[in-house]
Amino acid sequence: MNQRILAALFILLAAVAWGADSVLRLENFPGVHPVTLVFWGHIIGLLILLPAVLRRSSRELLLLLPSQFPALLALGLGGEVIAGLLFTSSFSQVGLPSTTLLLMLRPFCVLALAFLFLRERRSLSFVQWAFWVFLGAIAIFIFDPAMDSDALGTSIYAIGMAEGGLAILLWALTTIAAKWLLRNLSASTVLFLRWSISLFGFAAVMLIRGIPFAPASLLDARLVLTLAGTAVLFALLPLWLYYKGLKKLPASLASFIELACPLAVVFLPALLYAKKLHELQWLGGFSIVAGVLLLLRMELEFESRPGRLAPNSGGSAERRKERS
Repeated sequence: MNQRILAALFILLAAVAWGADSVLRLENFPGVHPVTLVFWGHIIGLLILLPAVLRRSSRELLLLLPSQFPALLALGLGGEVIAGLLFTSSFSQVGLPSTTLLLMLRPFCVLALAFLFLRERRSLSFVQWAFWVFLGAIAIFIFDPAMDSDALGTSIYAIGMAEGGLAILLWALTTIAAKWLLRNLSASTVLFLRWSISLFGFAAVMLIRGIPFAPASLLDARLVLTLAGTAVLFALLPLWLYYKGLKKLPASLASFIELACPLAVVFLPALLYAKKLHELQWLGGFSIVAGVLLLLRMELEFESRPGRLAPNSGGSAERRKERS
């Protein structure tokens, strides 16, 4: 299988897992603060990652450069801790339709940032199809039956959208930082460093807010196993797959494939629980899928042109010259 198709499949699986997590997750931890759950989920994930990192990535950890530290902080604190808290607050204020729209706007932030910081040049056709994807996202947002139009003009809605927009920007920066780090580091190393740094970030949040580290309910073996399974299946494994795919694909294209996450949030309830959706929402979803497939096809056709150099063999300068 073509490595880039496999990379796209990895990102797709990761995004669907993230979307399914928000739809399928059950409240198995009554009385436990969400930040506490994330904190212990990260500890479990790091314990699972540690053998692989010690075995395969120990040399990478020893050769880390000071210039890589800002990107690591952006991953661990900006993307994992700050953005997560902001987006959770935004969701509580503006609801699912608006936060879903924000998630669908993330690829356009990545597209701009990848152009500025990674020098990813995109053709006019790519931008045109990206705009087509944007129209599909707008259709899903506007025609959502759960959309409360009366709330749009309130100050609470404005604050919530501002928080969500900042979270999306931080996540977009996280994608750029991860792509830059993956040029020299493996996916497991980047994931291990991200979760290690964010663990200290969540611990700081818990100390500042007075959130308990070990509620009594976490002593239940069944709940601990549930937490471990959730952490691995919906957080650790998807993020590792995402980084494996991001290492092979441009950040801008990877972010568009990641739209499978908000699409799963919208359409899985309709498929599993017969939640009512507007017909134009389905049309918007199909247009997004078609647009992303065309963007992937454009990338594959570009890479398969005669004379193209293999990835990481010095072809990045040629790509920049040709696309500009």
